[in-house]
Amino acid sequence: MSAFLSYIILNNTVLNYIISIITFFIITELLYYFKSKGIERIEKISSRTNTTLDDLFVEIIKGIKWFEYQYVAFYIATRHLVINTKLDTLIYWILLIIITFRITASLEKIIDFWLNDISGKDYQRSIGAVKVGFRIFLWIIAILFLLHNANVKIGSLLAGLGIGGVALALAAQTIFGDMFNFFVIVLDKPFKIGDFIVIPSQNLSGTVEEIGLKSTKIRTLSGELLIMTNSKIMSEIIQNFSDMKERRVLTTITVEYATPLEKLKIIPNIIKESVNKFKDTKFDRANLIKFNNYSIDFEFVYYILSPDYNYYMSLHENILNDIVKSFKNNDIKFSYPTYKVYIDK
Repeated sequence: MSAFLSYIILNNTVLNYIISIITFFIITELLYYFKSKGIERIEKISSRTNTTLDDLFVEIIKGIKWFEYQYVAFYIATRHLVINTKLDTLIYWILLIIITFRITASLEKIIDFWLNDISGKDYQRSIGAVKVGFRIFLWIIAILFLLHNANVKIGSLLAGLGIGGVALALAAQTIFGDMFNFFVIVLDKPFKIGDFIVIPSQNLSGTVEEIGLKSTKIRTLSGELLIMTNSKIMSEIIQNFSDMKERRVLTTITVEYATPLEKLKIIPNIIKESVNKFKDTKFDRANLIKFNNYSIDFEFVYYILSPDYNYYMSLHENILNDIVKSFKNNDIKFSYPTYKVYIDK
């Protein structure tokens, strides 16, 4: 038996081969147990937490394939064997490629998670191109890493890429500025796709249709599609009406000077009753504010508990119509510019 175990095949004893086989099966079994049972337990724990980071961790581990576990076990099991140099190098390179691929794929998932987290659902369409750019960058780094380990001289290549990158940056400063402002939009979220915005300095109002790496597309009220660079739009004052929780409405109405005092006193109450007749309204105040040239002016303020502009216009019209009706019932007349001419005979 001792002679058999000591028998040499390809520079290794039978005993060494047996040890390698046992080592391979033990490590494989442990890794299989971790993948089937360990990940399942971790997944159960992560499902009970509010954070999504542990879900990301589970997803990364679940992404490791059975073949990768087997090859890691095979590599460890063959370390004490005497192997041909070229074959040993091949085994090492296959392991390096597998590890590089797995790390790069994991980093890709982490970056996707981070971009999704900072952008939210409202910017998913916009962030797609950024994800592609990060993926390309990661895989270029992975390939350069493998080339470096293959003793390929990449110093001149990196220097060339560096010089080319500087030249590209100088030639495309405006483009990179727009890309930077895209990330400002995603991080700060001044507006999102579907928001109705107004840019007073440009006399522009419309709905945001697309937020790209370089420009933002806005559909104006008249129907045209207006395209503004991200740098330009972020340098302006932006009014975002879609984030409005409620709308404050200030209105002035005027009545004749001939209106009796007792009727002037009931006007604020008439306005209050007209506002409160309609749902989604909150009355604030109504006051006599000015004796104008041709009229006595009243100002009233109320809130509409909805950001919808069309709903505001319809509701405001109904309130004004009700005020007109109440004024007519109380014989209160609205003012208009009048002149009295006195003739001295």
